[in-house]
Amino acid sequence: MFRYLIIEDEREVASYLKEVVETIEGTAYIAYTGEEALSLAESYIIDIALVDLILPDIDGIKLIAKLRTISPETIFIVITSVYETQSIVNAIKEGASEYITKPFELTYLQKVLKTYQELINLRKKIHTKPAEEALPLERIVGESPQIKNIKKIIKEIASYDSTVLITGPTGVGKGLIAEAIHMLSQRRNGPFVVFDCTVVPEGLMESELFGHMKGAFTGAHQNRIGLIERADRGTLFIDEVGDLSVQLQAKLLRAIDTGEFRRVGATKVRRADVRIIVATNRDLEEMVKSGRFRKDLYYRLNVIHLRVPPLSERGEDVWLLANHFLSLYTKSTGKKIRGFSKEVEKFIRTYHWPGNIRELKNLIERAVVMSEGPWITLGDLAPPVERLQRDGFVFPKDIVPLKEMEKRYIEYVLKLTGNNKSQAATLLGITRKTLRDKLRRSG
Repeated sequence: MFRYLIIEDEREVASYLKEVVETIEGTAYIAYTGEEALSLAESYIIDIALVDLILPDIDGIKLIAKLRTISPETIFIVITSVYETQSIVNAIKEGASEYITKPFELTYLQKVLKTYQELINLRKKIHTKPAEEALPLERIVGESPQIKNIKKIIKEIASYDSTVLITGPTGVGKGLIAEAIHMLSQRRNGPFVVFDCTVVPEGLMESELFGHMKGAFTGAHQNRIGLIERADRGTLFIDEVGDLSVQLQAKLLRAIDTGEFRRVGATKVRRADVRIIVATNRDLEEMVKSGRFRKDLYYRLNVIHLRVPPLSERGEDVWLLANHFLSLYTKSTGKKIRGFSKEVEKFIRTYHWPGNIRELKNLIERAVVMSEGPWITLGDLAPPVERLQRDGFVFPKDIVPLKEMEKRYIEYVLKLTGNNKSQAATLLGITRKTLRDKLRRSG
């Protein structure tokens, strides 16, 4: 049985969704508010969450982000009554895999949910199937100059204990890079511990990081070892370090400088031999200027800085990654898929991938399951293709000069490619220089 979490404030809609889930061998838990959803996610393992974007107490996109930190393996499907491009893009960035528009068509809804149930079974096979562990740097797929440089730096700095700051947008693989540094270091036989700052409520962050003593606060019924102790003689990876409070930043700085810390409610000073690697999608320099991040901690963390570019800036890497994921999932499913159709190849190369590698990976996984032939077609990539079609170029009602029409179309193609001028020039069938000239003249 698959466990569903239905988050919908309209009770009739929630009841209908529950009935649909039960027709396809699913068990459904219903939450009418975001708080109820968070409570249920803490209590039960959830396979698929159906999330209404408009809830009475919290924005649906923010709720997806919170739920993903509690249950990272859950598949999130957005429910929307009004299609809004930016909302869908933001939901994808936070980890949503699909969107469904109200009102629901029964057979379509059942088909979508069954597809994701197959994906869950596929993931279980991948996780349980024994396989030879790939070498750390081989797991970072890419041949772009930026990625080659990152791999080079990883090899150079891995054996030292210097702190590392990894920056880049959500979904670019910052955690994979941190793990590669650990696996190539002299600490490889020690633990690799992850502290995701987006998972833990602010009031419990200190306890999670440093541990606490029995009776230190309400609910502290026993002593607890913090993550920094668990990472002793290994590596502690702090993800989204920009979410730490200023007070906790000071305590982290002391722990990095001296190796000493105290559990919450303790007087005894403890020590841990830990290498610190941190990551963020925020601009820490700007946070320092505004007083939201300590300058001394920023300089202490920024000993080695790795900037990971968005997928749209990595050129041919998107095609290498697409084929890598295709190979991975065709082997797991046993399907005999030869590759991508020409139309899909063009789409993969020119789409701007707002959700970065995470979006690409989820899309290929879904496409492999949906595919019924030897080639992945545009039909297998329905959600992003539909989004682009909805945002398609609209011809003006009145006649306008050809020069004005050309300007509008160039602006549309630039928007389509995330302002990537090389990709836009390729789609337009002109050189990058010609595109620059046209932009200069129209400006």
